Amino acid sequence: RPGMCRLHPLGCMTIGGRRKWFYRRPLCETTDGGGRDWTVEEWIRESRMRPFLAANARYLGWMRELLEGPGGLDEIIEEEWNALEAILFDFDSVERDRRRISLDIIEDMFHEWRSRMRPERI
Repeated sequence: RPGMCRLHPLGCMTIGGRRKWFYRRPLCETTDGGGRDWTVEEWIRESRMRPFLAANARYLGWMRELLEGPGGLDEIIEEEWNALEAILFDFDSVERDRRRISLDIIEDMFHEWRSRMRPERI
């Protein structure tokens, strides 16, 4: 199941730099775990979301690097955008030696991409 479906009906927001989870009114039919009360931690564990959340945190870190860098996103030219989109969202186009893509490989490619940008924009 997609991450958003696995987490449903949980929501989260960031307050003071910390992620806060909360229960929200379900938007669609959902199983309620047999009528028992769940903690947020139990729901995340039972839905096997931990790897998805860890991957999301890494992606957000890379996006923060881009946003907080000199010029932010405005300085990235179209050719660089195309390469970045391939790295972050089109794994088949950048798969190396037919190896399975991992977050470590994506992170290496992201930093390699950043190193090829003009030095004044890093």
